[in-house]
Amino acid sequence: LIKHVAYRTDKGLVIALIRGDRQIEEIKLLNYLGADYLQFATDEEIKSMGSVPGFIGANKDILASVKIIADREVEHMHNFVIGANKKDYHYEGANISDLRVDEYVDIRKVQSGDPCPVCGKAVEIMRGIECGHIFKLGTRYTKEFDCKYLDENGKEQIMQMGCYGLGISRMLSAIVEQHHDERGIVWPKSIAPYRAVIVIANVKDDTQSAWANDLYNECRANGLDVLLDDRKESIGVKLKDAELIGVPYIVVAGKSIQSGLYELTERSTMDRSELSLKDVLKAILK
Repeated sequence: LIKHVAYRTDKGLVIALIRGDRQIEEIKLLNYLGADYLQFATDEEIKSMGSVPGFIGANKDILASVKIIADREVEHMHNFVIGANKKDYHYEGANISDLRVDEYVDIRKVQSGDPCPVCGKAVEIMRGIECGHIFKLGTRYTKEFDCKYLDENGKEQIMQMGCYGLGISRMLSAIVEQHHDERGIVWPKSIAPYRAVIVIANVKDDTQSAWANDLYNECRANGLDVLLDDRKESIGVKLKDAELIGVPYIVVAGKSIQSGLYELTERSTMDRSELSLKDVLKAILK
């Protein structure tokens, strides 16, 4: 089977041909045509080509003004099925000699297992996240606004325009996908929203609360963004939440305060140590 897909473009009407089990890579087709846009043709436009929606056949019935582009794989097919440009009818046993093709071009979408055009090995398809983009807009907008410059010969030329940017929300999603464990998020220190979360083990203990607030104030004085968890929740709940949100350092003001020490946990490794106020600050600042 050869699939026929009809498009409307700024270059005119186009029919693209591809093997029945393949998909058209529209970016390839768009680039080949040098068109600014590519949209599916309407039923009325398909009828104006000399065909019927769902039963297109790239033969002499198609108007000469309609460009017909076939994928290179089509050129090597034999005895295939195409539409007969008549409702509910197809041609069987058709061959290349029965078609009117203007150009054979690589327009198919790469599938897993296809040979790499460079090394010949099987291609593996993997999912990714577009964290940023660069678009070449050409003269699509500058022409409308009559944006011109003088070239080296002093002649006016329409400016070429482009745009680029980073998707902040997409980047956050991508980072979490790469930096997490069974406990939750593990923010890299360079982009973590807070450097540390200071947990008061027992808010009813005035000493623990005082030590936690002292550390909080010292961190703030050193320009660090930190959280102070003084909720009336159990220490277990607080630690689970701290691990879940993934702040790089978890500092607990608990029973070790009696010995003048805080409990410091580095979220990325979950390594724990007991340190004095000075040493905790030094570790977090490092």
